[in-house]
Amino acid sequence: GVPLYLLFIGWLSQIGPRAARVFQALFIPLVLLSAGVFLFEVLTQYSLTVAGDPEVTPENLKFYKSRIEANISHGISVIFLMAGPVTMYLLQKKSTAPLALALFATLVLIAIIFSHAATIIALIFAALVFLLCQKSPRMAFACVIGAAMLLITAGPLLGWMASGMAAETKAGLPFSWEWRVESWAYIYENLLPLTLWGHGFDSLRAVTETTNLRGFEDLPIVPMHAHNIGLHIWYETGLIGVILANIILGLSARAIWRSNIPAPRIAVFAMIGAVALTYSALSYSPWSDWWLGAICFAFGAAQLVGRTKAPL
Repeated sequence: GVPLYLLFIGWLSQIGPRAARVFQALFIPLVLLSAGVFLFEVLTQYSLTVAGDPEVTPENLKFYKSRIEANISHGISVIFLMAGPVTMYLLQKKSTAPLALALFATLVLIAIIFSHAATIIALIFAALVFLLCQKSPRMAFACVIGAAMLLITAGPLLGWMASGMAAETKAGLPFSWEWRVESWAYIYENLLPLTLWGHGFDSLRAVTETTNLRGFEDLPIVPMHAHNIGLHIWYETGLIGVILANIILGLSARAIWRSNIPAPRIAVFAMIGAVALTYSALSYSPWSDWWLGAICFAFGAAQLVGRTKAPL
């Protein structure tokens, strides 16, 4: 699907001002409404999910809670990606600017109440990038790309640190983080034999080894993917993949730096990049289809920034 996603970005970059205004007018209420729905869910312990899913009841909610939280975190991450474009749409007009503040406040509440580490870090990182954009959007975008290149290149360092972590330290971590550490250590220990070429695309899904953690037996040592973009690329594509990824990222930063793209649009690119990098570093597979689609959708929405005087 990735070629189609990229074509979608290109298509939105070519539409006229009238069509751009229509898309902006659609994206704004959809993102605001979605953010409100997710805030309501985390405030009410997922009452909408309980009401809409016949398998879930207040009595067995604890059993389904981890699955519900995983699904909701996916939706929240998409809203965080889209928050950059929509915020910039709203700031184009004084009468809609307060809605940008309302959206940011909603995202802050979601991050605090949901208390998901990747969500909190994504919000902080994107906010810092937004502040840097007030001085130089191109520099902000270059910093995000530089951080991505560093995280990818230093993936084995994270695995090495995880493999050397003391059992007492791991026991003090939240369960999901202890699972991550065990996974990162396993990937690091099995990384070295094929450092140049890697084990092949999606090879992490084929790992069959299991582990026992906190009373849970036979947990997969790698839960489908590495939950870290650096270790994932190193394991599956090796040094060659790391070099290619860094070349692509470097060329992207160079192209944006030399372009005549309006500064507000580059600022949105940088914020989307910050959110995408955070979730890819802590939660999602770097080539999970839905995640790549969401990122491209957000970059497509960013193409509409500066195309109209007002979204509504």
